[in-house]
Amino acid sequence: MHQDDRESTASQLLQASDALLQPWLLLLLDRGVDYAMFSKHLKSTFLKSAQALLADKQQKATDSALSILSGVHRKDVRLWRETQTPSPSGGNHASLANQVWTRWLHDERYQGDRLPRQGAMPSFETLVREISQDIHPHSVLQELKRLGLVDVIPDEVDWVCRQRDSFVPPQDTAEVWAMLAGSLGDHIQAAVDNIRCGPTHLEQSVFAEPLSEASMVELEQVARESWSATQQRLLTAASRLWQRDQCLPATDRQRRFRAGAYYYQGTIKTSEGLDDLTETGK
Repeated sequence: MHQDDRESTASQLLQASDALLQPWLLLLLDRGVDYAMFSKHLKSTFLKSAQALLADKQQKATDSALSILSGVHRKDVRLWRETQTPSPSGGNHASLANQVWTRWLHDERYQGDRLPRQGAMPSFETLVREISQDIHPHSVLQELKRLGLVDVIPDEVDWVCRQRDSFVPPQDTAEVWAMLAGSLGDHIQAAVDNIRCGPTHLEQSVFAEPLSEASMVELEQVARESWSATQQRLLTAASRLWQRDQCLPATDRQRRFRAGAYYYQGTIKTSEGLDDLTETGK
């Protein structure tokens, strides 16, 4: 790429970064994370990204290579190597509690708002054991209770009863930040992969302006109904395929997927040169 083209691309990417970062920075500031804290953390993120890019290109991630690529001083690269800690395993994977909850909602074998706590299928115990043999069902139950998603009703047998129809952890908890990072991170990764590697992932949106407030209400209802139907189809298919794949060795079951939806409405920021517009973005 010619130097002028490279500088132009860099300038355009930085302008795009404004739109990408502004909502996130608003959240950080609202939760007490200031520029000094964020910039210190960002240095580590730059180095991790540089390390990943060098690995992708099958190049050795020396201190010099990391410094040149990231723009971080070699002294800071060396300090980062000495102090960095391994990332938690499964950072983008759904939590076990989330997986159990989703299976309960959409697996036909576990229909109903309550399950016996223990016993033969269908029970809460067998539901958890199907997903993980490593974590005791009692631990998962306690986590779901902590999140306000289930309650236990004592009877001749203890019943685990659902309290909600969707997995929505309380605000400002580790579960919320993990779900937010996983969802937005995968969305951005899909878009970036499509730019760097060609159209690899489904990543599209529909948008229109100018419209009235009444139109916003109607469009939001259409979007929610459409996603509800799509979500049900995806979860039914995912549950069926998960069961089918259990006969395969673990080495052949190393893939994951995420599909999502969002609906956003806001005020048009400028009225200069505004024309009626309806487009589909890819």
